[in-house]
Amino acid sequence: MIKLSSGRKRLILFTTSLAAFQTPYNSTVLSFITPVLGKYFHVPLDVLIYVPIIYLIPLPTLMITLGRLSDIYGRVRMFRIGFILFLIGSILGSIAPNIYILIIASLIMGFGSSILSPGSAAIVSQVFPEGERGFALGINAMAVYLGLTSAPFFGGLITQFLGWRFVLVITTILTAIGLVISWFSMGGH
Repeated sequence: MIKLSSGRKRLILFTTSLAAFQTPYNSTVLSFITPVLGKYFHVPLDVLIYVPIIYLIPLPTLMITLGRLSDIYGRVRMFRIGFILFLIGSILGSIAPNIYILIIASLIMGFGSSILSPGSAAIVSQVFPEGERGFALGINAMAVYLGLTSAPFFGGLITQFLGWRFVLVITTILTAIGLVISWFSMGGH
């Protein structure tokens, strides 16, 4: 158990909850904007479907392995690598000149998600003492479901008024915020 001030613990909870939000939000929003992507890139559904599917492939296939690597090499270090991968993927996706680059970007974000998902709960469990852990894990879980439920609404609004690329621009901004806050809240691990 790590002894931290309550302010620092709140920042860690914010960062881990933001990471927990990102995985389901982006998975859902990429599925939701698929028809818009099809029109924009002029590609058939059999190619287009890879954007949301390739995002999800690393999650169940690598989550346990990457979680174990986090135990070995440090949860905070791996957590930040997850944020960095997610950041690279979202930047690449937001500027993708064609559907194939967007599919690659989606895969990179998927790798980031497969680190962030198990890392969020593990870090929360490590930071919060037994009496506070249930509440903190509940906030973290709430972020997951908030990501799932808000993606169609916010993804639709953003796509309608700003364009599909801004979905990934906003993801980039949120990821950068999470990464920066992790340096302040979790130290230089």
